[in-house]
Amino acid sequence: MAWSWLGESRWLVVVNLSDVTSAAHVRLPWDDLRGQTRHLVDPTHDVAYDRSGDDLVDGLYVELDPWSWHMFRLDIPEETR
Repeated sequence: MAWSWLGESRWLVVVNLSDVTSAAHVRLPWDDLRGQTRHLVDPTHDVAYDRSGDDLVDGLYVELDPWSWHMFRLDIPEETR
């Protein structure tokens, strides 16, 4: 299951609601991300990744263990601010 929202920040939440490891490509609805890089920060797991906006719009590969999740905030990388 995946959903996104746009407020003061952009967020992507992906949850595996099954008892087996699952993988998917999750497409974000924001075409304006194309040609940019975003810093995905998951404060619930203390991890962060840089990903191309094209990958986010075309389909970000996500693999999750049973009953686990990612809650990503999409930041603009500091070096591009």
